[in-house]
Parts: sequence; structure tokens; C-alpha cells
Amino acid sequence: MLSSGEHIILDVDHLTLFFKYLDKLPKDSEFWKELSKVAKSYADQLKENINSPKDYLKRIEACNFFNMQET
Repeated sequence: MLSSGEHIILDVDHLTLFFKYLDKLPKDSEFWKELSKVAKSYADQLKENINSPKDYLKRIEACNFFNMQET
């Protein structure tokens, strides 16, 4: 994490390796089942507060993924 809160990827090689590993997991892997549960949980939490793409961008901006500036 940077001092102002932005996320950074420290090593692209590690991230690429992680994605290659995930790509080889069988479709019925426990990982994909758990990932689906997490995604559903997020969707349930956000459905009450997200009414537009702008609302969603503001939400993930609060998670320090980026800083949004409107022009």
C-alpha cells in the first residue's frame, strides 16, 4: 500500500503465476465454489446501495482502488 492508500502490484510475475494456477483448476474445484459464495455476498451487500455505474465507481474508490475525478 502506498501512503495515500492506492493499491500496487509488487510483482507481476507472481500475479501471472497465480492466474495460470487458477486457470488450471477444475470447474468443480472448492476454490470456485468459495469464490461464488464471496461474489454473491458482495452482490447482496451492494444491491441496496448501487443504482448506477457511478455509484459503483464511488464504492470501489472508497476501497482505494483508484481516485475518481469527474470532468
